[in-house]
Amino acid sequence: MAENLAFENLQVHIVTYGLQIIPELPITMTRTDKGDYLGWFTLVVPAEMTEPSALVQVYFADGMRPIHSLTFSFKIESRREE
Repeated sequence: MAENLAFENLQVHIVTYGLQIIPELPITMTRTDKGDYLGWFTLVVPAEMTEPSALVQVYFADGMRPIHSLTFSFKIESRREE
């Protein structure tokens, strides 16, 4: 089934509050030789953030056409040096 999914301009848009997203949005997905799509992003937690988690929403779109979305809770653990 995945072989039949071909997009002209597959991009990922991410919405979150309090986290930094790298690289800048939107993220363009690259089609692999096997027909899959690959893209990377990093979520950075600011040192001053005290919440135990952050809500992250990921939207996939082909140009302006929505394809799929998902939402997840991103758990944040403190790693402060004492």
